[in-house]
This record gives sequence, structure tokens and C-alpha cells, in this order.
Amino acid sequence: MNDKYSTYGGVEFQYDRTDSPEYEYTGIGLMAGGDVRLPWKINAFGELRYFYRNYKEKMQISPNDRKDSQYQLSAGFSREISKNLSVVLAHNIIKNDSTFDLYEYNRQITTLSTGFRF
Repeated sequence: MNDKYSTYGGVEFQYDRTDSPEYEYTGIGLMAGGDVRLPWKINAFGELRYFYRNYKEKMQISPNDRKDSQYQLSAGFSREISKNLSVVLAHNIIKNDSTFDLYEYNRQITTLSTGFRF
């Protein structure tokens, strides 16, 4: 691993077992991301994710079997304030496409958080 940057990727298999079979699904996810160290102890990071989910049963009000494709983009900056304290500013963009219109959405989330390592 390089001291200035790192990259990663992966595959994830999903199974969500629920009390109601209409919300139970199997799926697969792909991810790739990385980070780079900038001056002043600032770290920039980014990640792309894709998820495909196939739901077990059709909802009574749904015209079709439900299948979702979700796309996520995350990017941000972090800075270590001290050995134990850090701050993170991140922005996430999420797009969910579904065969059932009720579950289609676009979402953007910005967070400012702190972390304490002990």
C-alpha cells in the first residue's frame, strides 16, 4: 500500500430475510473506491457502489415482481485533529431504480461528523 493513496474494490452477496416475504430479497453489490492524502493532514476519498436486488414475492399493490438497481456515489474529506479525534465531511448521492414506481427515488445526503478513537 502506498502512503499517498489507496484503492479498493469488492463484490458483496446479500440476503435480507424479513417477517414479510414482500420485503425479502437476494442481491449482489459491486464497489470500487479510493483515497488520497493531501497536505495539512487532509484525506480525500470517494466510492462508487452498485446493488441489484431481486425481491422474493410481489406486493399485492405492485403491477410486477420487484427488482431494484441502486447506484451510490460517495465523496468527502477527513482530517485528523489529534491522535484520537477526527472530523469528516461527506456527500452521498443515491439513485434507486425499481420495477415498482413506489420505490424509485433520488437522494442526496451531506454529513459532518466527528470520530473519537480510544
